[in-house]
Amino acid sequence: MMMRSNSPTITKTNPTIKKRAAEPRSDVLIKEDIENQLRADTRVSNYDVEVTVDNGVVILKGEVPSYRAKNAASDNTWTVPGVMDVINNLNVEYETVTVEVPEDVDLASNVRDSLAWDPDVDATNIKVFAENNIVTLEGSVESLWNKYIAEDLAWNHMGVIDVRNKLVVVPFPDIKDEAAARNIMESMDRKMVVDVNNIDVKVINGKAILNGTVRDAIDWQSVYNSAFYTSGIKEIEDNLTIEEIEEMQMERSALLEKRGRTDTIIKEEIENQLQADTRIASTDVNVTVNDRTVTLTGDVPSYRAKNAARDIAWSVPGVSNIFDHLDVLYDQTAVEIPSDTEIASNIESSLSWDPDVDAIEIDVTVENGNVILEGTVESLWKKFVAEDIAWNNIGIVDVKNKLAVASPVNIEDKDAVKNIVEKIDRNILVDVNDVDVEVRDGEAILGGTVNSVDAWHAVYSSALFTSGIKRVEDNLTIV
Repeated sequence: MMMRSNSPTITKTNPTIKKRAAEPRSDVLIKEDIENQLRADTRVSNYDVEVTVDNGVVILKGEVPSYRAKNAASDNTWTVPGVMDVINNLNVEYETVTVEVPEDVDLASNVRDSLAWDPDVDATNIKVFAENNIVTLEGSVESLWNKYIAEDLAWNHMGVIDVRNKLVVVPFPDIKDEAAARNIMESMDRKMVVDVNNIDVKVINGKAILNGTVRDAIDWQSVYNSAFYTSGIKEIEDNLTIEEIEEMQMERSALLEKRGRTDTIIKEEIENQLQADTRIASTDVNVTVNDRTVTLTGDVPSYRAKNAARDIAWSVPGVSNIFDHLDVLYDQTAVEIPSDTEIASNIESSLSWDPDVDAIEIDVTVENGNVILEGTVESLWKKFVAEDIAWNNIGIVDVKNKLAVASPVNIEDKDAVKNIVEKIDRNILVDVNDVDVEVRDGEAILGGTVNSVDAWHAVYSSALFTSGIKRVEDNLTIV
């Protein structure tokens, strides 16, 4: 049995990818599958998303209520077999009937506060401007992922219609281009996602240039992330091509069989991955491996770093289970820890600014940095969004999420099962015949096997974003 986070990470949509499919599907079938995926996802199901498909290239148009919903539409589209590219032209249109959109001056102030309260962003070097609900970020950050954390924080504010991210990456410490390129290649090689001989990496003045071929969008994400989270990288030029061909699947199997997966090798590769990743920014993570079960102990500087350490461990082939005992320990020489009253106020403000959360229904209490969230939300994914918002504030020791899911739509268990199974069946990563799904009084019980963490994520997300689901019991096994 594997142990995972209850809250899968919601990531940014991938950029344009050149893709060649081995067995092209008709545009009609692709369009139908995408529309069904969108209708089944609570993040976008109630909104008008127009889907057009031309030779596998998908264009999304219409209006959605938030940045997360816009990304969710892209994510759903990429799960469908036969999709060659996704052009997301969706506009974010806030529901101003029920929520008041802030004026520009208040919007800029709110974004500044969010940046200042976040443990992973040094807001002292960031300037925020807002004009006609368009937010502009200027200044400098230490890494590429810090740049996009700042952008995500800005986007997840009620009223923002666009974010212009002009932040400049000034790495600390400065990493030479050759060392950065070597670190990227070694990171890819440790993950064994693709044969590194198929990938060409150059770094010129901090710009990583990626060329070569990968098997699918998930492999692309892994290669891209190897550059994205490497110290010294200021920007990325992505020239990767996806080629869905049988030979590359066989090549992956050969790679996995080629190397022994002893506990010693797994431990060494996890430690190397942790050292190479800018999100951790700490050497205080201890790794032990026993019969392919990994235990992580020590201190990390933020909740994101804690999640990143777990994700990094899962990225190493051979891992069968993870126990995460990492503690979040803030650098009090770099940040001032707010009082409990200030933390509660900051979380309440952050919840009220977010377009996907009804903060009126959520009560926040804080004692000695321990946060308790109580009240109701409309869907399970919003419960975890509220928890993430709470965690991404300086001074949090722990978050107890006692929010209840009170769906405004009554969905029978049998219909929820049907929706989950159909979503899994349409997903390119999973064989639905290997997965068992049961729903009892709104609790989805997932069993069976999947062949990767990405496949697990696809199955878990299929339940998480389905109407009528209040809880998920995860009994999936990765084989």
